Amino acid sequence: MAIMNEIWAEFHTGSDTKDRGNGISETYIRPSDGLVLGSNNSWGRDMEYEKGPSWGQRFDISRHSIDLTAAKTIRYRYNMDNDDGWKVSITIKARTADGNEHVLGGDYRKIGNGKPRQGEISIGGHLGFLGGDLEPGSLYRVQIIDEDENVLEQQTYSDAGQVIGVLNHLGSQDTEPEAGQDSEKQAAT
Repeated sequence: MAIMNEIWAEFHTGSDTKDRGNGISETYIRPSDGLVLGSNNSWGRDMEYEKGPSWGQRFDISRHSIDLTAAKTIRYRYNMDNDDGWKVSITIKARTADGNEHVLGGDYRKIGNGKPRQGEISIGGHLGFLGGDLEPGSLYRVQIIDEDENVLEQQTYSDAGQVIGVLNHLGSQDTEPEAGQDSEKQAAT
C-alpha cells in the first residue's frame, strides 16, 4: 500500500496571469461519501501568478489513510474570486508516506474572462490520465503546454508514477528530446 500523506495542485500559468486580488478557493472531496479532504478560501489572493509554476495549498490527508490506487475517487474543485481571467494548466499531485511524489491528473483551463470561474477536475489516479497500461521499466514524459502549444514544463515519470526529472520553460513543442529520451511515451495535459 502507498498511503497518500499530502495532496496539492500545481499551476502552470499561460499568457493570461492570475492577478493579485483574485484568489482561488480549492476543495478536495470524495463525492461518494462527501468527505472533504482539504479546503481553503481565496488561496493566493495577495499573489500574482505569472508564467511558470505556482502552487496551491498543500493539504495533509494522512489521517484519512487513502491508498494511491484509490486516488480516482477524489475530485479537485476550484472557484475563482472574480472574472479577471486566468489561462492555466492544473496538475494534481500527491506525496505518499514513502516520500515519493506522484501525478494524479490534470487539465488545461481558461478560467474567468467570460469562461466559467469554477470547475472540477477528476483525478485519474496513479498516472491514469496518460491512458492505457503502463509498461514495467518504461519512462513517461508529460509536457505541460499553454494555449499556444508552448511547452512550459516537461516532467519524466517512472512506471510507478514517481517523478524522476523536471525541465522548466523549454520553449516550443518542437524542442528536441534529450539523448536517451527517444523511446519515452508522451502525453500533453
